Amino acid sequence: MERHAARFNRLALLRTVQNAGLGGARNVGMDAAETPFIMQLDADNCLLPEACATLRDAMADGQTAYAYPVLRTFNAQGVVMGQATSDDPNGHAKPALLGDVPFEPLAMIGGNHVDAMAMIAKWAWAATGGYYVERDAMGWEDYDLWCSCAELGLTGRHVPEILAEYRAHEASMTNGVTERAQHKARVVDFVKRRHPWIMLVAAEARQRQ
Repeated sequence: MERHAARFNRLALLRTVQNAGLGGARNVGMDAAETPFIMQLDADNCLLPEACATLRDAMADGQTAYAYPVLRTFNAQGVVMGQATSDDPNGHAKPALLGDVPFEPLAMIGGNHVDAMAMIAKWAWAATGGYYVERDAMGWEDYDLWCSCAELGLTGRHVPEILAEYRAHEASMTNGVTERAQHKARVVDFVKRRHPWIMLVAAEARQRQ
């Protein structure tokens, strides 16, 4: 913050008295924000230069609750991840993408297709009651928020452009906490109780290699 203070018009360092978990940390940041649109930037994410302006323009109608871009993934060595395709004569890999599914509220029934890397209108966050705060079920706070938006009839908007990046690695919270079998079972049960209409098609935890 001291090194890059000149790049921002406002910086605030906030810390909870006790560890509030992912949802609590997100709520603290959202509550403190003085702008109508907010983005959560996690340690494993990287914003590309036009991300914020492009997503903000996609929400210019004042009715859109959130807008999400396409993310390309890269590994711990900074190499873009993907698989070579047979229709590419040079064997070049297409990048592994996240958030490349168009917005459709009913698609939330089977699972989450909107990454946490989304721009959110502060009024929409407030209308849903914010992110859930449950340390024993950390990991699906964002999916829960999108489900709450759907229940209130609040719409999202997909921006089909690569505007951000996600670093996939074994030490991430997804691999290290959320996808562990015992924890995943608690997360699934907690979110399904909050949103009984969802029917997850892949609720089992991924097996760690």
